[in-house]
Amino acid sequence: MVCEAHRRVRLSYGQAFLELAVGVVMLVLVVSGILFFGQMFSYLHIINTAAREGARNAALCKSDAEVRSIVYQRLSSLPNYEKARVIIEPPEGSRVRGAPVTVTVIYDTKLLPGLPQLISSERPIVARATFRWLCGM
Repeated sequence: MVCEAHRRVRLSYGQAFLELAVGVVMLVLVVSGILFFGQMFSYLHIINTAAREGARNAALCKSDAEVRSIVYQRLSSLPNYEKARVIIEPPEGSRVRGAPVTVTVIYDTKLLPGLPQLISSERPIVARATFRWLCGM
């Protein structure tokens, strides 16, 4: 009789430990998902700001080299920001007053860093901003 009661207590401890392990794993997954989403949202905000700032400066008569420098300066808080691609349309010599100038920033980021290549791969985050060109006659 005493052995039966002791066995039930041990089984309940094992069940509680298993429930705790499953709960902790679920909690870690949820928290890491929240952190991952926050990081991607922050990246998107930085890239959008860089594209908008680049387009604004391009619309105010800055050269393409100056615009690229400004965009890369805004992206400097991102890892590997030097690999980002900056596209300015139309090119510097073919802009017309009142026509739109568009700056596109493409930044490749690794989704779920630290995981094997099968699960985690690089995906581009693209931001585009357009302003009206106000230079020239």
